[in-house]
Amino acid sequence: MINTASAVPVVIQTLKIPTTATITLTILDENSIADKVIQAPPLTNCTTANACTTTVKVTFPFGASFGLTKVTWTVQ
Repeated sequence: MINTASAVPVVIQTLKIPTTATITLTILDENSIADKVIQAPPLTNCTTANACTTTVKVTFPFGASFGLTKVTWTVQ
């Protein structure tokens, strides 16, 4: 439970995703309506096992909500 009107850090961890991938976080309200879509910063802190992270600051809407991540990249 998050009980603040301030932005909180949300850490997104990936596994075996190219560091050039574009990651977006969609916050949906309690009615499953998109409240906001946030593009995440580039992936960082990658390990030898190809796990990387990025952090997004999110101000959650009042009431229940949940997040949905989307990752896209181009195969070269």
